[in-house]
Amino acid sequence: MMTLSASAVSALEVLNDVMWRERRVTEAVRFKLVEAKLILMADEPRFVPQALAELEAVVRRLRTVEHERDAALREFSVEVQMDVDRITLRALSEEAPEPWSTIFDDHRKAFLEMTAEIEEITKVNRRLATLAFSGAKETIRALFTPEDAGLYGRPGEVPASPNAAPIRVDEVL
Repeated sequence: MMTLSASAVSALEVLNDVMWRERRVTEAVRFKLVEAKLILMADEPRFVPQALAELEAVVRRLRTVEHERDAALREFSVEVQMDVDRITLRALSEEAPEPWSTIFDDHRKAFLEMTAEIEEITKVNRRLATLAFSGAKETIRALFTPEDAGLYGRPGEVPASPNAAPIRVDEVL
């Protein structure tokens, strides 16, 4: 069990505050991934760039909070004179006195849950994006059949083709 000085408790309070911010931003990442999944499921590719831009913005916020957490963790490691690499959420939940043990165990469990869900949503989104891309390729193939590829013969001459009927995009789609 760790013994904490007043300055170490203060450093833990700062670390706890940063962990809460990190949880909120991680939750925002999860939300943006679900939002992207719904857009892909609704087959609304026009909204994909906006969804990705919003997700990137939240991920940038997450990186900023991660840097803040690293700084708070380093400050705490100095206060308890412990190697920063040994201070993990599991270590804090097992070695810190109450209420810190429970607080950091809650953080650890929440991050494990969010990470698992984010990984699952990401897998689904990749699969949906691959399917959407395959569908787009098939549509393009339907629009430009092999007989259309050779539409022009000698310069200025259009070869006659028995199957060369006009194609309307709405009929193909």
